[in-house]
Amino acid sequence: VEYFENIKDVDSLDVDVFEKKKKKNAVAQVLVGSQLVSYQLIDFLIKNENITNYEIVAKTLALWDTSLIINKNDDNQIIGISLNTYEFIKEKIMLLITLIFIIFMFIFSIYIFKDNVLWLKSALMLPEYVSIIVILSLVLGLLAVAVFLFITTIVLFDLKRIVELLNKRNSIEAGGE
Repeated sequence: VEYFENIKDVDSLDVDVFEKKKKKNAVAQVLVGSQLVSYQLIDFLIKNENITNYEIVAKTLALWDTSLIINKNDDNQIIGISLNTYEFIKEKIMLLITLIFIIFMFIFSIYIFKDNVLWLKSALMLPEYVSIIVILSLVLGLLAVAVFLFITTIVLFDLKRIVELLNKRNSIEAGGE
């Protein structure tokens, strides 16, 4: 509700079009919590009856914008979003390779944990408990990165479904169903 009130306040300001656009983008970015989002994207998602949680969808679309083709009209309003198949597949492959590499590093670091502790203990002359804490911190850091990449991979794989959901409205209006 606050978002719509802020947009009405911006529309009522006596400033030029570019200043209004900046202020509307700022309001949209505050709503979503991401500087990647624009007012045009939020407006497009709000008008789409298939999307209920447009704040989350907007953040996802803005994050993977290189994998999207955004169609705009003469007024620079978004009229459609489609998937750039080549970029989408490229992003999926790069993300999966990175995820597999991080998981491999995590498993390997668990496998050589004792050897690393012994090396730190002898080479740097650290007490054993300090060596264990250092190596354990590194292993947990790898685990955190792996979890983050796993969640990012799930979001990327959901992008195709979101784009299809966005375009479902367009096919209904065109007389599809």
